[in-house]
Amino acid sequence: KGKGKGKKKGPASFDSEFWVKKAAEENRTELTGTYTGTIAKYIFKQGWGFIMPDDPESLPAKAKKALQQQHAVAEAEGKTVEE
Repeated sequence: KGKGKGKKKGPASFDSEFWVKKAAEENRTELTGTYTGTIAKYIFKQGWGFIMPDDPESLPAKAKKALQQQHAVAEAEGKTVEE
């Protein structure tokens, strides 16, 4: 096979074992509930993106705290952060 032939391009499928392993490796936890939002940015080749919640106040306290912490880190690094 030639260069790049036979290699799957793009992200793993949604029901792939890859995501289960990744969640365990990164010590991810799923929050309870269902939340809605708008896709702000999506990188198809890499399979990730950013979602802006429709109602940020309805997010769990744990999620709000994590967002505030990352907001502060980004500002400390000199990045412009939008609300």
